[in-house]
Amino acid sequence: MTAAIDFNAGGYRFKDLLREGIVSSRGNLNYLQRRFGFPRPIKTGLSAAWYPKSEVHAWLAQRAALRDHPANSESEKRPARERSRRLR
Repeated sequence: MTAAIDFNAGGYRFKDLLREGIVSSRGNLNYLQRRFGFPRPIKTGLSAAWYPKSEVHAWLAQRAALRDHPANSESEKRPARERSRRLR
């Protein structure tokens, strides 16, 4: 994200993202990061991560803008899978 980090706004831990309904699982979080550019965390310890609220909210606003004005909705659709042809 190119948004400036506002440390005074606070941040989310993973459990906060779950509670707020922003992600539904760790797998979903990884998927959103890889496919849709969800912000990466700031590591605050060996097993602790912190997601700045300013970055998360900027990402949500960006996703809402795409919803309201789908400029290239075709590019976000998954390509259709070809059916495998099984011989019977």
